Amino acid sequence: ISLKRRFFNEVFDEIQDNGAIQLLAYPYEPEAPVPSDNNALGVRMLLVPGYSGSTLDNYFSSNLTMIMSDAPDTMYRLILSASPANDETLIYTRATEDKKAFAPQQVADFVDYDCLTGRLNAGTDSQVLEIAQIDSSADSDFVYSLAIRVHIFRESFHFKPSAFMDKDQLNRDFHVNDLAFTFDTMLLAY
Repeated sequence: ISLKRRFFNEVFDEIQDNGAIQLLAYPYEPEAPVPSDNNALGVRMLLVPGYSGSTLDNYFSSNLTMIMSDAPDTMYRLILSASPANDETLIYTRATEDKKAFAPQQVADFVDYDCLTGRLNAGTDSQVLEIAQIDSSADSDFVYSLAIRVHIFRESFHFKPSAFMDKDQLNRDFHVNDLAFTFDTMLLAY
């Protein structure tokens, strides 16, 4: 299996099993900046500890000491879930109510995802995202594209030299209403 196909399968399976993947992202100054742009910045992405399967460690480092050495001024939390724009064969759907004598349409059946526990249908209402869920019968080996919804939050964690950072520290001041923006994109298997 090609590396890119493995990445697709592991992201697909993680979202299918747990509802979402949580990442930390922040800009940093590369050691070797692009010659044509002295102000070039890179972006690091790391798994939020304890919210994602170990297979994704092949693609996103879960080593938080990297954040401590980079000491970013701004950090974001990205929550990746299935987009409701996916075909109804991929996500759980429900029929709309027939209020105008039109045939009911199938629309995504949203579920609660608790950002603090990383689990579906758990936690407090104030920390819940409504997300679409991949059908448990879908097999990632036979899927070639998945629409992904990306929720971006400003992470309220403030870097302090020699501070210890873990999931509890990251969640301490995290609030769903700090959502900066949401967009849909496509993940392809090839």
